[in-house]
Amino acid sequence: MKALLNKKEMSKYDYRRFSSITASLPPSFDVLKKRDFFDNDLFERNILLPKKDYLDRIYNKNMGTDKLLI
Repeated sequence: MKALLNKKEMSKYDYRRFSSITASLPPSFDVLKKRDFFDNDLFERNILLPKKDYLDRIYNKNMGTDKLLI
């Protein structure tokens, strides 16, 4: 997945693959304070892909959603 996101140019098909799993963060969420939670290379491209070590702090398995959105 990371290789696809790191492509210099993504096709419409590539974007469609991720459209069902993307979310908008609330305006009150300060991404820079949580920067270490996310993959550095993708963060520079404004893509927030959580690192495996921080996944439990970001994703709620029971609710099936990001804790950041709750």
